[in-house]
Amino acid sequence: MRAGACAYVSGAIKNENDCQGRQRRYRDGTDMKNKSVNKHVKNRNNIKRWNFWVVLLCDILASLLSTVFAFFGTQCTFSWFIGFWALGNIVLVIVVFAIFRLYSLMFKTVGVVDMVKIVVSSLIILLCNTLYGFFTQSIRFSTALVYALSLGVLCGFVRYFERFTTAARYYFAMDKKTFTRVMIVGGGDAGHSIIKEM
Repeated sequence: MRAGACAYVSGAIKNENDCQGRQRRYRDGTDMKNKSVNKHVKNRNNIKRWNFWVVLLCDILASLLSTVFAFFGTQCTFSWFIGFWALGNIVLVIVVFAIFRLYSLMFKTVGVVDMVKIVVSSLIILLCNTLYGFFTQSIRFSTALVYALSLGVLCGFVRYFERFTTAARYYFAMDKKTFTRVMIVGGGDAGHSIIKEM
């Protein structure tokens, strides 16, 4: 009887130790997984923050270049008005692009939707400048049109530059058999992580 009781107690202690060991291993694995997820989220947020400032500065530069192209292309006379118009367009570009969430993007994941947003944003900016020129008689429609076209092309080039370079590296690769084209639809963050690891 005593031997059976001792064996029963020993077995219970062993089972409890095994259970605690499994819980410890599960907890350690969960902690490691949480640390990995937190690290990935932190890196992604840092990349988004870096992308935001780069795209914002490039948009300001694109707006200024588009202003110069518009006035040179339509042979408008330069005056002090250009500075105020350029400043107003910079504010307008930032506001419209922010409304369409064109600053919360990753260079590697831009797609057709982002291009549509750029086109619609450029049309809205064209409409605003056209109405401004109609009521103030300060700029012509051709000037607003050249500005909007230049802005759309430059801003699209900035956002798709990395995609263009990746496609060019693939196309001009010496051994194309080492590359495999893969499309991941609806992957979200998990799909982005898979692409990054590939």
